[in-house]
Amino acid sequence: MFTRHIEASIETNKPIIVHTRNAENETYDVLKKKSKKNKLKILIHCFTGSKKFAYNLLDLGCYISASGIITFKKSKELAETFK
Repeated sequence: MFTRHIEASIETNKPIIVHTRNAENETYDVLKKKSKKNKLKILIHCFTGSKKFAYNLLDLGCYISASGIITFKKSKELAETFK
C-alpha cells in the first residue's frame, strides 16, 4: 500500500506525506527506489527517527516536520537531530 500511495502522488503530481514509526530502513529503501525514477515531493510528518535516518531523508530531498515530542525531556536526541 505504501508503494501505491507513492504512485498516486506521482500520478497526481501531489506531495506524499509519510508518517513512519519503527520502519526506518524499509521506509528509506522504498522512498529511495521510487525517488530515483521520479521527482517526488516528500514530507516526513511528525518525525521521531534517528539522526542517520534524517540525513538519509534529506539526501532524497525530503522535508521533515517535528511535533511537540521534541520538547519532551526524554527526547534530547530528537531535539539534537532537529538542531
